[in-house]
Order: sequence, then structure tokens, then C-alpha cells
Amino acid sequence: MQNFDEMIDRLSRVSADLEAGSINVKEADAQANIAGKLTNNNKAKLEYMQAKKKFPDISNRFFDESEVRSLDKQISKPKKLSQG
Repeated sequence: MQNFDEMIDRLSRVSADLEAGSINVKEADAQANIAGKLTNNNKAKLEYMQAKKKFPDISNRFFDESEVRSLDKQISKPKKLSQG
């Protein structure tokens, strides 16, 4: 799996295979568990990098180009402080 879209597609196939009886619950659970671990691992890495204010180039791994540009704009946009 190269990105989250592929992981979602794969889990969709696992779900369909489970419903069709091609695989058993134990196999489906194992694959879903691995996907969860990969997701949580990457989430932790990103949160750590954000805390350190380091932003790795993840564009080709997780997001398509338009999503990266959108995220870059959100990250670089200064937040306005409300005066109260």
C-alpha cells in the first residue's frame, strides 16, 4: 500500500471478501488491525513533526497534489487573534 486511498480500497475488498465468504473473520480482522496500526503510526509521526515544527514532504505518499497545496495554504495561513 502506497497511500491511504489504496488502503481504503484494500479494506473495501476485504469487507467484500468477508461478506462473500472468501475469507474468514480472523483474516479480515488481522488485515483491519494492520491498517489501523499503520494509520496510527503515521498519525503519531505527523503529530510529532508538527510539534517540532518540521513538515516532511509527504505529498507523494499520502495525498494527491491538490490536497498538498490545500494543506500548505492552511498551515502557512496566519491565524488572526481576536481582540477582546
